[in-house]
Amino acid sequence: MKNLFLILLLASIGLNIYAQKKPNSSKKEVMLGTTEAFERLPKLRVSAASATAFNQLPSPKAWTMPHIETENGHFYLQTAKGKQKFKAYSDGGASKGWNGYELLGFLPRLKYYAISNNSSAEGIGFGQLFLLDTQTGFRYNIASFGDWHVGLPLPSVNYLNFVYYDNTAYQHKNTDIGILQFNPKAPAGKAWKAIASLHSDDFAVEEIRWASDSVFYIKGYEEVYQQQKWLKNYSYYKVELP
Repeated sequence: MKNLFLILLLASIGLNIYAQKKPNSSKKEVMLGTTEAFERLPKLRVSAASATAFNQLPSPKAWTMPHIETENGHFYLQTAKGKQKFKAYSDGGASKGWNGYELLGFLPRLKYYAISNNSSAEGIGFGQLFLLDTQTGFRYNIASFGDWHVGLPLPSVNYLNFVYYDNTAYQHKNTDIGILQFNPKAPAGKAWKAIASLHSDDFAVEEIRWASDSVFYIKGYEEVYQQQKWLKNYSYYKVELP
């Protein structure tokens, strides 16, 4: 009997240790596009282009702004896994600062919401963008290049690749660009992955237009101070995925 009790006790301890070490299968989010990840990935190939090459490309509006339910300083988004509640981005006063979530858009073709999680501390704003899959309720966080969240990812012609960027704050010709690849057949948590990036000290981004699923064009600029005001000198670039 004592041996049986000892066996059951050891088994119980073993199961408890296993449960503590076992990954949390209920986790519903993942981080994409970290600095460490992009350091291991290929860089985008950039070459000079013309304004004509850029202007002849379409500029479709992939993201929309839907009507959503709001109540008592919160907004609600419906997913197939249930309704999710978010505290709306607001000013909490000098002691609490700005904090909360902001809906940035909805991608009808893929049924994803884009939301930013914003806060502030000592007068500095911080933000991070994430994509919410309405089919699975999974969140794909996109790491910020700087303090603020990146721009909305723009789809390639067939929605296979997405480009996003963030112009460096307080600089006049600097930007960071990331590429995410989308796989609609992948399981939850694996639908998106970072595949390439670019940092430029030669231009900031004004607009991006895709030419195919592997090539896009950039309308870039440099800010120059002339005649007591800041002006933009534009330049154009062709960018190829590796």
